[in-house]
Amino acid sequence: MRTTREVIRRLHPASYASRLKVTAGDSGAGHTWSKVRLTWSGAKHPTYTCPTVQSDLRTGKISGIR
Repeated sequence: MRTTREVIRRLHPASYASRLKVTAGDSGAGHTWSKVRLTWSGAKHPTYTCPTVQSDLRTGKISGIR
């Protein structure tokens, strides 16, 4: 299991998100789904990636991405 930042670095090894916003979602059975908004700097026109991330409630580590 990897943390959110570790997964992001593996997905985009040449660049890193300049901002990260996490909004809590539904939880149950020891897991929670959260919406993540990654902001990639682009001077006047930043771009965004918005995955939904499942994490373990006990450890906080990522267990799924969609």
